[in-house]
Amino acid sequence: MRAVLLFGFLFILPLAIYAGYLNVIRYMRKTEGPTWSEVPLTRLFIAGLALMAAGMVVTAYVIGEDPDGVYVPARMENGKLVPGDVKNE
Repeated sequence: MRAVLLFGFLFILPLAIYAGYLNVIRYMRKTEGPTWSEVPLTRLFIAGLALMAAGMVVTAYVIGEDPDGVYVPARMENGKLVPGDVKNE
């Protein structure tokens, strides 16, 4: 769930920044300013995808496991559940 929220946030971030920009422009001008029909949705969508992809790459490098490691699945030891992990050999 944490990953879905993180990458969803990164995807929505360009739109949120642009919406904030529109509100600041309207507030400063005290007039209507740009409308939502003029929003560059394609560029915001591409920027969101790029941020999400960059977030995935950074996450893989920061908290990723060793690609040469061996996965040991979850198991029961002495009546307790031991979570799965990657062992480096």
